[in-house]
This record gives sequence, C-alpha cells and structure tokens, in this order.
Amino acid sequence: MTRPILIIGDSHLGALKRGMDMDPGRFPDVSFLPLGKGSAVPRKFYEHDAEAGIVRTIAPGWQNTEFTAGMQKSSSQRQLLVVSLPLNTSRILRDVSWHTHVPWQLRRSEAETPLSDQLVERLIDQDSRYAIGFMTALIAIGLDAVVLEAPRFFETASYLPRTRLEVCQYIDALYRERVRAGLAAAGVGVIDQPAETISDRGTTRLEYDHEDPRDTHHANALYGQLALDRILSYAAAGAEREHDLGSSLSHGLH
Repeated sequence: MTRPILIIGDSHLGALKRGMDMDPGRFPDVSFLPLGKGSAVPRKFYEHDAEAGIVRTIAPGWQNTEFTAGMQKSSSQRQLLVVSLPLNTSRILRDVSWHTHVPWQLRRSEAETPLSDQLVERLIDQDSRYAIGFMTALIAIGLDAVVLEAPRFFETASYLPRTRLEVCQYIDALYRERVRAGLAAAGVGVIDQPAETISDRGTTRLEYDHEDPRDTHHANALYGQLALDRILSYAAAGAEREHDLGSSLSHGLH
C-alpha cells in the first residue's frame, strides 16, 4: 500500500504540483495544501495548543489550517507531512540590504558596512525561528513531519544585480547550515534539494528555472518531479522502517 503524503507550505509547492500534473500516475496518494506566502514566516504564524494536541496556522491571508494527531488515523500507514517553509533563503536574501551590509570577511570597500558573525546569525534566527518552532510543534503532537528543502537561488535572481554573488552564496550556505542544526536538535528530518539540480557554484542550475522567464525565484515542473521523487523515496524508507519496527515488536511478544 502506498503511503499517503500531504505537502504543505508556500509558493514553492507550485513546481511540485505542476510536476505531478505532468504525470499524475507516477505520484499516487500525494496531495497538496498551499498555506500562503512565505513572507509571513518570520512572524508568529501558528499556535500550539499542547493540551489539546493541536497546531493551527494563523497568518493573515493564509489558508489557515488545524493539524492534529488524528490526521494520522486516516490510513493503516501513517501519513507523511512534508513542509516547505523552513529551509528557504529567498526571504533573507531579498529583504536584507546585502549590497551595502556584508559579512565582515567579505568586505571590499569603505562603502560596505561589515556585519559581525553574531549579527548575521541573529538575522538568520529571526527569519527562521518560527518555522523551526512550527516543525517542533508538529512533531510534539505526534505527526510524522519532515522539511522539504527549498531550491537554492538562481543566478538570474532579481537581487543579484545589486548584490555580489559571493555574498549571496555565503548567506545561503550559512542559513541552511544553521537552520539544519536547529531542525536536527528538534528531531526534524530534511529532504534535500536534488543534488543534480545544484550547480558547482552552489546555485540552482538554470535549466530548472521557472517556465516564465519573468519569474527568477521559483523552479519549474521538471524540478518538481525530481523533488517529488525524493519525497517518495523518503516516505518509502520511513514506511519500511515502521514495518521493520512493527515486526520486531510483534516477534518480541511471542
């Protein structure tokens, strides 16, 4: 039996949905729940009622939803909840003036204001803390939840003409490293960006850029299919682990 998968999150879900629509029979039991724009994530966008076992999103303009442990009881196999919100550097790369403020190691001229390591880390934590908290809350109420890594930026990104590539590369790498550490500490797994979509410069390869040339931020349907393949592999591995655990417990009772 195929394990049910629910993919939730921001606008990066579009690539995955278009990828599935190209070949729907290839991705059985996959459903989507777009929540809203990722720009809401740096603010408190959820509530966690630990006593009731409920996590609900509360962001203005979102398709706000309640998540409960009962969501797992719809199938003989546990539903996998895939969340695309936390590992996404587009907000911090777009919204911080990295053309005038740079990590101190990368400063080139007097026109650039150097930022300490501690300040850069604080900016990353401010952007990501609620996304990490949301994942921690989902795990706390008993859901099988995992983070889907959003694609790295494209070299055609709108902010690159005014920001040095090496600065974006540094912030992108540090952000992913720091958020991954926070997720790991909370016991949250990550489904990595497909390796074949990453260039040797650490950006997402341009052949996976959005079908609309005016969109330099989102990936295309081909990228979506590759990401869905990674999700299915992760889900299958998890189902196999649960089967092995169940078999071990059953044998132990005899």
